[in-house]
Amino acid sequence: MNAPAQAERRKLGKLKWFALVFIVLIAAVLFVSYLALKPENFTPLLLERIGQATGLDIQAKGQTEINWRGTPYIVLREVSARSPGQKTAVLTADRIKIALPWVTLRSRGQVLVLDRVELDAPVLDLQAFRAWQDTRPKTKSEIPDFKRGVSVTRGTVIGRGWRVESLDIQVPAFSMQAPVQGTLAGLFTNDALRMRFDLGAALSRPASGAGVGINGSASLLTSGWALATRPRLKGILSLEKGDVRMRNGTLGAFVEYRTGTDVLPMSLGLHGDWLLNSEGLQLSPAQVALRVNGRVPQLDANGKVHVGSEMDLALSGQIAQWPSAWPALPSPLNRYTGPMAFTLAYEGDTRLTEPLALTLDRPDAQFDGRFRAQDVVAWTHVSDRGTPIPPLQGRLKAKRLDIGDIRLEGVEINIEQD
Repeated sequence: MNAPAQAERRKLGKLKWFALVFIVLIAAVLFVSYLALKPENFTPLLLERIGQATGLDIQAKGQTEINWRGTPYIVLREVSARSPGQKTAVLTADRIKIALPWVTLRSRGQVLVLDRVELDAPVLDLQAFRAWQDTRPKTKSEIPDFKRGVSVTRGTVIGRGWRVESLDIQVPAFSMQAPVQGTLAGLFTNDALRMRFDLGAALSRPASGAGVGINGSASLLTSGWALATRPRLKGILSLEKGDVRMRNGTLGAFVEYRTGTDVLPMSLGLHGDWLLNSEGLQLSPAQVALRVNGRVPQLDANGKVHVGSEMDLALSGQIAQWPSAWPALPSPLNRYTGPMAFTLAYEGDTRLTEPLALTLDRPDAQFDGRFRAQDVVAWTHVSDRGTPIPPLQGRLKAKRLDIGDIRLEGVEINIEQD
């Protein structure tokens, strides 16, 4: 064999060896990639990266599923996230589905870019969440965009003495730089009452200082009465550690008070600074306006309202006039048609079974007493054929009372509920 032929043969041999080595390397890379991206191998890496970013110990004890077709996604089951060393989990979920673009997969969780998140039966403990938030450094963390949104089904939020169950949240798309819209529905419960709600919400952007609007329906349910409402709420959102605040929040609602077969329609307006946290919902300072037909006084007031495991209410303002549907006052009290200053206070369960403290002040008379809300509302239904005095206790002071031809001055009357 001549020299050129031998050289060509040696060249072909080198190419074959190079090709073989290249194929072996590709196979090795594919094999390592396969091992790294298997659910049992990739999942711990991903949870470790998320845990490092959040300071939480995150575990997924159930079967993990990974799909590579189309937009890749990972399904985690029996998930828990808790602060290191803490027994109470910040968040648990039966199932979490995370759609992950390839950039996240290639970085093995170092780059957190998400397409969509779905949570089934998540449970969020607000006290544990707030404790975790207090441990986080005061730095701004970037929240990724969710091009196909966020979905929560059968969720639960646990506060101190209250909880939200059957929570359903649907957000079609989410970006920190764009307006966000969504829906939320669920059931608020504590030891005294339940409130079903089905609301739509919109944010000018998901950050503090953004405008927020909420509307829909909400119904308060107790063993003795119910309130059906159609609220509209708007204000300025403020997010703090564990707290959701709304500055200059204005709520307008058409309300129907229902007890038995009786329905009492009214219009309610609330304005002030709202606070929602593990303790419940608080409005302080609060401005309250109530407009009803002649069976209940129309009033305007200022004060505070807190609803959580119990209710704390303190209002002061003016009642427009003596309700036209109530029995007429004796002379000369019936001649005064102007407003009456009042104070109203309550501390007790949210069913309003405890007495409310009431004071009334007008130029010709003053009243200081107590009453139970359900008793007075029931009295308004039969006052035209029953006692002319509401079922309350207290003391009435009047400058003058005329009883037939008898004039009494400097009168003090003790009123008993019976």
